[in-house]
Amino acid sequence: MLFISFFTKKLEMVSSPFPILNNLYRLYYKGMVKKEISLCGITDEDRVLCIGGGPFPCTAMEIAKKTGAQIEVIDYDPLAVKKAKKLINKMNLDKQISIKCAKGQELEVRDFSIIHVAFQAQPQKDILDSLLSKVNNGTKILMRSNVKELRTIFSCSKNHLRCTLLKDQEIKAQQNNACLSKRVTCLVEKIGKANELEMQRVV
Repeated sequence: MLFISFFTKKLEMVSSPFPILNNLYRLYYKGMVKKEISLCGITDEDRVLCIGGGPFPCTAMEIAKKTGAQIEVIDYDPLAVKKAKKLINKMNLDKQISIKCAKGQELEVRDFSIIHVAFQAQPQKDILDSLLSKVNNGTKILMRSNVKELRTIFSCSKNHLRCTLLKDQEIKAQQNNACLSKRVTCLVEKIGKANELEMQRVV
């Protein structure tokens, strides 16, 4: 998973200065982000935090264009932040999207109604643990991860969570290695403090 995260960030670094590559890269995320918006019910009244935006914050741009929500993007890499700011200004989205250099574990998050954690944001368990210790009950956290990582994260959680997978994504009782490595998006909502987990699938 760390290799994939590293490769994704390097690919974004290369593509961010070139409009044609940007458009191709956005096509990859467009359908996924549309489903994530629907899953969370994001509107222009939401304040969205995107953790792990990278040099090409495609998810934030798609959410901004489709919902009108105000978005803050963070990444711990100063070079990625610099490139992302330049791209956001070039796309005339600087009044709707702000970019900051920070770590997901260190940010104050209570003012956000939606939090999106990128696949390449690492370590995911530490980030989610930090978020769950700070957010209000009912705050929606979207995590892009794989089935194996999600199972590990949730099995150690001290919070009562409701976890919903995107339509057509499912965690089965018996998993083979291929299923465990499958990339999924999961909506995590903290219900309260208890060592319980509600896992359901959108139908």
